[in-house]
Amino acid sequence: KISQPIRFNHQFLAWLDNEHFLLLETSPKGDKLWSWHRGNLKELTKQPIQGLGQVTLSDDRQWLVASAGAIGKNSQKVKINLQTGEVVKVGPEGAYTEYQFPILSPNRKQIATLWRKKGGPQASNHLLVDGRVVWSATHHYGPVSYRWVSDHLVAILDYVCGLSIVKVENGKRIAYYPKPKTKAEGSDVTQGQPGIKCD
Repeated sequence: KISQPIRFNHQFLAWLDNEHFLLLETSPKGDKLWSWHRGNLKELTKQPIQGLGQVTLSDDRQWLVASAGAIGKNSQKVKINLQTGEVVKVGPEGAYTEYQFPILSPNRKQIATLWRKKGGPQASNHLLVDGRVVWSATHHYGPVSYRWVSDHLVAILDYVCGLSIVKVENGKRIAYYPKPKTKAEGSDVTQGQPGIKCD
């Protein structure tokens, strides 16, 4: 008798600890998180989550934050306890692609999120920390990335203008490093985008 193959439709997300791996199973009915340990699968989430993506883990590998939502309809930040499988919605629901790339602070008490108001390709970029705007790039809608420097500071790389270090308590920028010039760009730090002023 020939054994039937087991369907294995999982994506690798992270190495947790002691040969435990975090996997994501995607499905039209909703996505699930699994722990894989030496060939044994254990479901972590208690219920499917629609459109789970842009996943980041806490430094201690105990929590996960992600964006979620139905494609073309909405977006939502979620926080997941990897020990209990509890899924907590964080903040209000937004338009599709409105909330993106949530990242937990080192102490796991705050979440930084890219907010593209009302979504869409020409939405301006804002950085939210626990629902408060701490940084905005209203002069353009180009790409940005960011990381926590400490529990009180976030580094934001604006690919058009440069790197800012911002205090999350009040949004004050404490340091700014203009984007380096390249031979291809010459003196144009805005990559040929007219009307953009970097300060």
